[in-house]
Amino acid sequence: KTRQVDRSHGGRDGARPRTALGGWSKHATQGKGGRRFTTSLSATSPYPQSAVEVDVALMRELKENGFRSTRRTKLICTIGPATSGYEELEKLASNGMNVARLNMCHGSRQWHKQVFQRIRKLNRELGYSVAIMVDTEGSEVHIGDTKEPAEVQEGDEWTFTVRNLQTLGNSSVNEGDGNGSSSEQHKPNLPPYMAEVSYEAFAEDIKVKDDIISDGGMVRFQVKSVEGPDVKCVCAEPGILLP
Repeated sequence: KTRQVDRSHGGRDGARPRTALGGWSKHATQGKGGRRFTTSLSATSPYPQSAVEVDVALMRELKENGFRSTRRTKLICTIGPATSGYEELEKLASNGMNVARLNMCHGSRQWHKQVFQRIRKLNRELGYSVAIMVDTEGSEVHIGDTKEPAEVQEGDEWTFTVRNLQTLGNSSVNEGDGNGSSSEQHKPNLPPYMAEVSYEAFAEDIKVKDDIISDGGMVRFQVKSVEGPDVKCVCAEPGILLP
């Protein structure tokens, strides 16, 4: 009889099945995950007639290296725009990718959905067993895109706001003599160092003397005052504010 070995928990009594290199044969099976292969160990194995379920990538490694030299670590690949296409994902899988990691902090929901579908199609049609790892990083406040890195010096005063800077920069303020007899338009006076943040309640949750850390510690600001939707800060530790 052929005994199935659960590779995640080891073989008999929880031990990982080991074998002296001997002959083995493959048998194709069809399951929910698409095409799968079962390798039957030879009589030289400590566990005769046992079987291990593998995918096409592991099958190729077994052919090339045998059981003893087969890789036992798992390869996790972070998927980005350059590797999100179907052909690129297939290349990664054929070269040993076990887990495709997606960082939910980047990319749109639609983009992530498309990558999920491509990986599942890859598994279903070509017989791979690539798992999907979703990195749901904790809440962060994102600074609006800047055109280029900004060098922040100690003592520089920065204003972080929830207002839309593009709309604010294109707006005009009517100003007259107080009697309504004349008026003129001018651009609102904006601070020289100002950045938009993504969290609408940012000004409500921040308090004076709080520290604001940017880009994982590249720059540290200390809150000087909170004025409506604007949080005015002074740089306590200089660095580079990345775009």
